[in-house]
Amino acid sequence: MIGIAGCAVTTPDVDVRVTESTDVRETGLRPYPGARLKNASDEDHKAGKVEMSAPVFGLKIVSVKYQTKDPADKVLAFYRSEMSKYGKVRGQKGELRAGPDDDLRVVTVKPAGAETEITLVYAWAAEPDPK
Repeated sequence: MIGIAGCAVTTPDVDVRVTESTDVRETGLRPYPGARLKNASDEDHKAGKVEMSAPVFGLKIVSVKYQTKDPADKVLAFYRSEMSKYGKVRGQKGELRAGPDDDLRVVTVKPAGAETEITLVYAWAAEPDPK
């Protein structure tokens, strides 16, 4: 996450909000069954959200980290199914993606000691409505 977590900046043209917490439902994905939120360290937040709106575009990025004792291949199989509601699931080697680039869900899965770390990301971008 960005080092300015927990702040908001508003100008006449741009509104930016950064928070260190979010609801996993904002990713559009369910937490892996039995997984728990990853313990946060000073350098690695367990959840966060960045929202930006301006006259020329909007942007929202949501990220939540979990950990489980289940192996990575089992977690990836769960998310291949879970993400299919957003379109064709693509990816390999611990990363899955679904949806178009402007409305994208990403799941990364990697070993973390005796456990598996899961990162759920939702990224949305839009241009303003033409008038």
